[in-house]
Amino acid sequence: MAISLARDALSICKARVVRDRGSMEYLEKWGLKGEIAPDPVLAMAPGFQGMGDGDLLLVNIRPWHGGLPDTTALAAVSVQERCGLEMIAVALSDEDESIMSDLRSRGVFSPSSIVRIGGIEEARSLWSRAKAAVGMRFHFCLISALAGIPCLAVPYDPKVRFFAEDWGLPVWEGKLPSSFPGIGLNRSRIEEASERLQEVFSRVLESLLAGE
Repeated sequence: MAISLARDALSICKARVVRDRGSMEYLEKWGLKGEIAPDPVLAMAPGFQGMGDGDLLLVNIRPWHGGLPDTTALAAVSVQERCGLEMIAVALSDEDESIMSDLRSRGVFSPSSIVRIGGIEEARSLWSRAKAAVGMRFHFCLISALAGIPCLAVPYDPKVRFFAEDWGLPVWEGKLPSSFPGIGLNRSRIEEASERLQEVFSRVLESLLAGE
């Protein structure tokens, strides 16, 4: 049902811009034209420069099936033991906060605090103090990449895996990569993606305004 609704909605759009190969494959399967552009959150990139020299391990866990939240928490513990960093749990939603509170109460992991991000300035302040990150949510991984923070992506959904593979982020595959945390994303990669985002959306907007 959800796929049918998405197809019907997209079929009446004059322009279609998606953020990963998986979404583009759906358009092609449905016989619809479109193109790929980075996530609009990249527009925040200038506000996350010069980070990655802190002493925090940021961890994001969201509800999911198959025991993945517990697995992610244990992966974070392994990173903490390897790096000796203070662990901060980062919630991007109320449900994140709830699941991480439950994991902490059960002793699965022990973050020193659980922070519910409420805005961009709070995010900048927190990521500026980070050294490494482990996360499930797409935008947590993206913000970590923008900040130059080495991030271990836990792919609960294909969009997270596509992003990690496209951007060269390490992916959790049942064990901690030996090279993690390593170094953060090269700044030139972020700049290239930001330019691509601006170019695509400017062209699409001009096309729509011209009535094409």
